[in-house]
Amino acid sequence: MNTCLTKEDECVLAYFFGTKLESLDSYKRLKSNHPGIIPQICLYFYSLLKLVRFRKENLNSNHEVLVFAGTNNQYNSLYSTLNGLDRLNIAYNLITSKVVKGKSNDLSINIFDFLISVCTFFMKSPRLYLKLKKANKNFELNYFFSALCQSYTFLPYFIRTLSNLSSKGNLKLVILSNDHNSANRCLRLVCEMLNIKTLYMQHASVSKLFPPLQYDYALLDGEIAYETYKMCADNLPGLSIFPSNVFLSGQKKLININKDVNGAFDLGIAVNMLDDFDYLKVLIERLVDCGNKILVRTHPSQPSSFLKKLSVIITNTQIQWCDPTTNSLSSFFNSINCLVSANSSIHLEAALAGKATLYYEFSSDADMSDYYEYKKNGLVYPLNLDNIEQSIKEGVIYCSSKKRSQAVKKYSATYMTKWEHQEGELSAELIKKILTNESFNDLFKLSKSNFYTLYNIRQS
Repeated sequence: MNTCLTKEDECVLAYFFGTKLESLDSYKRLKSNHPGIIPQICLYFYSLLKLVRFRKENLNSNHEVLVFAGTNNQYNSLYSTLNGLDRLNIAYNLITSKVVKGKSNDLSINIFDFLISVCTFFMKSPRLYLKLKKANKNFELNYFFSALCQSYTFLPYFIRTLSNLSSKGNLKLVILSNDHNSANRCLRLVCEMLNIKTLYMQHASVSKLFPPLQYDYALLDGEIAYETYKMCADNLPGLSIFPSNVFLSGQKKLININKDVNGAFDLGIAVNMLDDFDYLKVLIERLVDCGNKILVRTHPSQPSSFLKKLSVIITNTQIQWCDPTTNSLSSFFNSINCLVSANSSIHLEAALAGKATLYYEFSSDADMSDYYEYKKNGLVYPLNLDNIEQSIKEGVIYCSSKKRSQAVKKYSATYMTKWEHQEGELSAELIKKILTNESFNDLFKLSKSNFYTLYNIRQS
């Protein structure tokens, strides 16, 4: 524990909340509903107690691969690859933060993990408190102290779990699909300390504010993601750049749509946790005035306050809500003809599904403007509220152009190749080669780079 926290402290492990909050005002809207140091301490112990389980874990020590998914979105990005591993008869242990039926163990701690977490909290949190206080980070103290202490929970669990699995000598690779959440960063760090190889699979678009790649292998969607991660190399000063092997392997979420059927809704609007409801309301009112039928899809973790406000305006047949917990992304895309969203990876997913994608800001935060540079790189068409009908028509035309197709290709390397919609199979084949120390030459070619070792997909 001490060695881990010396190498990467609590703020580094809780990356965005601990190191980038000043650069992301929009993230401050995710603040806890329990402000103040005492409520934050209580919240930490409440969250810790919720994870305690008095049962035996069902992890097979003979499996060479461990897969971790901290959220439903992370699991969805891994799903096609897991299917590929199943077809190749590669056995794996799957751990999720929420139980995935028939497959996984949920992340749960035993009494020994609990005691270590409690002891670590009392030994380490006063130093963390004083560090934040000295740096005048009162906002972090009042609203995110519990989040910054999460490493005290996750490190003991992963140290015990991985030590037990690796002691048998069979664990060769850990796969994860997030590089900035506390649980994922703790897992990666423990792997590094135990000399277990790691493979990171990009689950969503990234920005230049992300942490640098610190993995043995990284499966990125495309050229844009690679160039973005190059700009992230200095985001954690003092930590050396990990010599990652980077593979451009396409966007991996499984999306099944019927491109020949028109959706029941003219427009689908996708929002996330960082979006401002008032901006959404104005857009909906303008679209309804133009006679459009609208389907609003919220994020699985959308705040209840946002959903309550949304329920008030869904009062006529022109506006309906798509519940992300019961309706798949494929179902959403099949229901709409065109997508409107702000800073969300759903733009890329919609583009790969053959949908026109319009960009509209749902906040006034300057730091979030074109956060993933979709507008800059031509993936989306900007929606003009002052001339909304014409703007939608122009956007639909643009999204059927060659320029848009070229932009999609930069974001997803498998686009318009034999591996399109088979990215899970490609990833699984690559993982098999890693486990068996085989050459990648039949799948990927080594590309010129003075940064990470870069492999581009073979087009034929």
